[in-house]
Amino acid sequence: MADELIRRAHGGDKAALNELLTSERNRVRNFCRRRLGTFGGMLPEKASEIAQSVLAIAAKRCEQGKLAQMGSRYDLRAYINGIATKKVASLCRKERRRREIKAPAAVEGAKAQTTSSESAAHRNAVVNRVIQQLEDPLEQDIAVLISDGCQFKDIPSRLRPKHGNVSRHKIDRTREKLKRRLEREDSTLRSR
Repeated sequence: MADELIRRAHGGDKAALNELLTSERNRVRNFCRRRLGTFGGMLPEKASEIAQSVLAIAAKRCEQGKLAQMGSRYDLRAYINGIATKKVASLCRKERRRREIKAPAAVEGAKAQTTSSESAAHRNAVVNRVIQQLEDPLEQDIAVLISDGCQFKDIPSRLRPKHGNVSRHKIDRTREKLKRRLEREDSTLRSR
């Protein structure tokens, strides 16, 4: 049945294409939701929007005849999953750049004693600046998770999709580097 729908969709039957993509909608949305969860739990509410966008791309490419080599539903699913994975990764990169990094409550020794929203905003700016000064993208991602208050044991699993396996030693070294740089910034600010 599904293979017949694919053949009809390639033949230009819009009803078949619509039926095929409608049957895939929930699966794609759930796939996107799971992928968003593996990218640090970012924006799971965006899964429906991404799924809709992915299915629109697949429909457009099918109408252009670019999916003619798809012989079965499984080929189509693999193709759609590839588009969804790229869309999710792109969204996560954009959001990670835009995110406001909160004061590092989890970083020991770097005490954020904020009494007003103005000093909290200043502290966040200092933390952002220190994290941006880290040269290694992996260290930057580790520092963002630490500053967000992520549990130490959860950091490797949250970094695995992007960086592969991350050693606890690397996380410890990055935490210490972040702590030293924040302490240096704090002492510089106090001396002014």
